Amino acid sequence: MVRYQIKSKNHYYNNRDNYSNMKKREVDKIYLELPFFNIVAILHLLLFFSIALLFYLGYEKIGILLIFLSLTADFLILYKCIQMFYRAFYRRRFDYPQVESLFSIYSNLKPRIPYPPMRGYAGSPDFLNAILYQLITRQPKFIVEASSGVSSMVIADWIKTYSPETKHIALEHESKYASLTQSRIDNPTTKIVLAPLKNYDLDGTTFKWYDLNGVFDHSDLEIDMLIIDGPPAHTNHLARYPALPLLEQKFSRNCITILDDGQRDDEKEIVDLWKKKFNLDVEHLGFLEKEAYILKYNS
Repeated sequence: MVRYQIKSKNHYYNNRDNYSNMKKREVDKIYLELPFFNIVAILHLLLFFSIALLFYLGYEKIGILLIFLSLTADFLILYKCIQMFYRAFYRRRFDYPQVESLFSIYSNLKPRIPYPPMRGYAGSPDFLNAILYQLITRQPKFIVEASSGVSSMVIADWIKTYSPETKHIALEHESKYASLTQSRIDNPTTKIVLAPLKNYDLDGTTFKWYDLNGVFDHSDLEIDMLIIDGPPAHTNHLARYPALPLLEQKFSRNCITILDDGQRDDEKEIVDLWKKKFNLDVEHLGFLEKEAYILKYNS
């Protein structure tokens, strides 16, 4: 008998470049490495003797200038160290929820191959677990993703295990990632669609978004779940805004939209625009590592 491990909505939601890249970026900061502090200590010792010598020789003004420059440099170093340690501590507060979310994902799914690294540019485990919760509780029959990756693998594994009749497509604008993700998916109803970015004129503004030409030609299914994690923010201002103007006419009445990276200003503005334009209810998942939004039609 198929058994879902559902305890409550909060049980799923509160389980909160990839993690190795984030860690590397922290370690690569020269002012967090021990040799740097050794060098700073030696320079301070030399500077102390230099200042003492200058005062002894009567060059008090130069000595005072060196003291000022030294204190300024010390303050900047201390500020950067505190900043980096705070960031590391802030990120650490999400580590346990991410592990908890991973346990939830792997206890419900049996992937054919291990999932690739999460977090960073990829979806965080708590976000993927929130998606899994929506899949389990809503049982969508047609799922569309804007972007592809580890989320596509999670969705495909859920479909293969629990809902083999569900259709699933993921739009990807880079061919190498489309091929890579498709090769890691073992579900016949999941398709990674290569959809290069093209210009769309919406509300008097030009946006780059996925080319939908031919994507839905052979399907009259209504979209029950739309998951948006692309295109990248640097594509253009409000890069993910076109999703609803271009796809909303294909939504089922019970369709939900899940938008990742809800902590960013662009995503907050996009949600406000969508809410007004399409009369949507909005749920803010502010407890997730990168935050997210769930949008659905008013009841």
